[in-house]
Amino acid sequence: MTGFVLPELAASSGKKMKCMCLNLLLVLVLSGAAMSQNITTTLPGYNGTLPFSLETGYVSVGDLEELQFFYYFIESQRDPVKDPLLLWLTGGPGCSGFSGLVYEIGPLTFDYIAFNGSFPTLVDNPYSWTQVANIIFIDAPVGTGFSYSTTQEGYYSNDTQSAEAVYQFLRKWMLKHPMFRYNPLYIAGDSYSGIIVPQVTLKVSNGNRNGVRPPMKLQGYLLGNPVTELHSDENSRIEFYHRVTLISSELYESIQENCKGEYVYPNVSNSDCMDDIGLVAECTIRVDDANILQPKCSWASPKLADRSSGTEIDDPDPTRTIMSGPGMAVGVPLRKKGTGVKPWLLLDSNGQAQVVEVGKHAIMRRTGLPARDLRILDPLLSYPSTVLGRERAIVINLEHIKAIITAQEVLLLNSRDPSVIPFIDELQGKLSRHSQASKAMKAQEGNGEEAKWCDLEEAEAHLRGVGAGGAQDGEASGNQGQEESGEGLKVLPFEFVALEVCLEAACSCLENEARTLELEAHPALDKLTSKISTLNLERVRQIKSRLVAITGRVQKVRDELEHLLDDDDDMAEMYLTEKLQLENSTTSSLTERDDMNDEGPQTDIDYRNLAEISLDATGESMNFEGDLRNTGNPAHESMDIHGTHTSSTRSITTGKTLDVEELEMLLEAYFVQIDGTLNNLSTLREYVDDTEDYINIMLDDKQNHLLQMGVMLTTATLVVSAFVVVAGIFGMNIKIDLFDDTETGMKDWLWTIGGSTIASVVLYIIAIGWCKQKRLLE
Repeated sequence: MTGFVLPELAASSGKKMKCMCLNLLLVLVLSGAAMSQNITTTLPGYNGTLPFSLETGYVSVGDLEELQFFYYFIESQRDPVKDPLLLWLTGGPGCSGFSGLVYEIGPLTFDYIAFNGSFPTLVDNPYSWTQVANIIFIDAPVGTGFSYSTTQEGYYSNDTQSAEAVYQFLRKWMLKHPMFRYNPLYIAGDSYSGIIVPQVTLKVSNGNRNGVRPPMKLQGYLLGNPVTELHSDENSRIEFYHRVTLISSELYESIQENCKGEYVYPNVSNSDCMDDIGLVAECTIRVDDANILQPKCSWASPKLADRSSGTEIDDPDPTRTIMSGPGMAVGVPLRKKGTGVKPWLLLDSNGQAQVVEVGKHAIMRRTGLPARDLRILDPLLSYPSTVLGRERAIVINLEHIKAIITAQEVLLLNSRDPSVIPFIDELQGKLSRHSQASKAMKAQEGNGEEAKWCDLEEAEAHLRGVGAGGAQDGEASGNQGQEESGEGLKVLPFEFVALEVCLEAACSCLENEARTLELEAHPALDKLTSKISTLNLERVRQIKSRLVAITGRVQKVRDELEHLLDDDDDMAEMYLTEKLQLENSTTSSLTERDDMNDEGPQTDIDYRNLAEISLDATGESMNFEGDLRNTGNPAHESMDIHGTHTSSTRSITTGKTLDVEELEMLLEAYFVQIDGTLNNLSTLREYVDDTEDYINIMLDDKQNHLLQMGVMLTTATLVVSAFVVVAGIFGMNIKIDLFDDTETGMKDWLWTIGGSTIASVVLYIIAIGWCKQKRLLE
């Protein structure tokens, strides 16, 4: 058995304030919790079905079962059968298990960025421990969260009693969930739970040694920033401050000498000691005790509180003043090394790729995106599937793909993810073919010939000299992205080629996962219907958990595509190439009319901003200095806009009517694909539900048969008891004529016993007949 300490978890110093705010949130989020074991699939504030299995309920503890402990149980999203089981105790003391679920290691967290003072929203936590472990979050001690006591005395408890109650809770929970009895067990917690967790761990170990049922596969315990003994913990902070250079050696030696090692309850009449304690407080006033490398209270607000003035000040990325005092330089800025710099994969219009390291502000200048849009791609946050069209870029957050598409390049954030590598290869191939098709089209237009192909494959075939010479005017194709006009068929814009690859990768990934699950589900369900066993039930339970998770992901992608198809303005925003050409055309016209004006008209967005980017591999610096309006990219060549299509809208940025049918057809194709995947999952879910209903019917039928057998056996027992009574009476040593050998004999005795037996059988038949007449038996 082993123990671990995780210093990066939240410390007890911030727990009490967090709990005060949490009580209000609990009423909003879980006001409908029932007083029985329940599987929850949706929560207020969360968009869609929960992508994990959430069970809530109560476990009674105590001699009179007066202590009612409420818990949240979340199965592992990887493999609930093999992954460890964690019992998580939040600190305080008195913080609800819901605090650990949404603030620390659970699969959900609040969306602080989108919060506007109304009902709070819940989003996925990409760093949840439930990805690799089954976790029980308990409201302990009694009086915390939804845990309560039926007696007033139950609310009075100490650390020892609390540890015993938690141990009894764990034993009863294991009895209700025998399938997790053989999972590796860890007792975990943070803050004040550092006192409770070791006691519970010891009780589990002693229980296993003494043969207490059920046995538990205890592996160890985990503690984060634990409280061990309050006075010693607080008193040792001065030594810690000195060890990490938050206070100078001179101040440390002075406070040791003046305070004699007592810093929690110092002698207030010792002015030298009190002065030194004041200096230490000044040096550490802006230090987060739980994590000295992070801004104080960064979990609650993006701003730092200026304690001297009571106002909030911005905490910019480059520098921050955090300490002062003897031996310290006041106001010296501390540089945060590499703040906000992330590796991006840059793919140009020719499909050439290079890894670059760039900061958030450089990306904002280069793409014209606001910071709120970049947060959608932040791996530290969890956002649903999103496709956003902006002035100069399209933001893609679909499954494992996080990218920014402009009119001439693609920026991919998580290019080192193994699941993204096939997508990168496909994207490079499509961009390369698009570049060749654009050049071929430009050459055809230069020769006075019409462009007749509508997709990349036909363009590539034309470059090889196949099928290009026999094209006829007005020829139509059923492929996606076709744009028909009086001048023939044209290649998709650069941004739509990249968008199509992103949609294809996301939809295909979800479709493959759904197909794999379906292939596993049908044999498992059929096997369960043929033989009901614990192993088969467990296998179906895992499949159902995966089904819920995949369905939620598919639903999010479908909803995003449906939203885009319903809003022509959003689709018009994605025509980056045409918007850029319209602006260039306007700029050229104004320039021609005013030859004396050297500067030319200014647009709202400066396209000449420079983004300094350092290469990932070589460390060399390179500047993106090209004017985006004069890159020479074939995708930026002039394209006519025609109003003959059925779907059109007015561009928000240029004021000119844009035809969105081309993009609508592209999105519609993948909407149909993802909708088909969702329908398949819905069909599978119905099959699972039907199987569950069938299993319940079979179990109810077996239960009815057992009850009928019980009635028959009870009736037989009653009749046999009557026979025993009669035989016993005659068997007693009393003086009656039946025992007088001179008057009676063995023959009379046998007639008596035989008559009693026959009477008992007749009585049993009458009782069974009466039960059948009353329909108590079939």
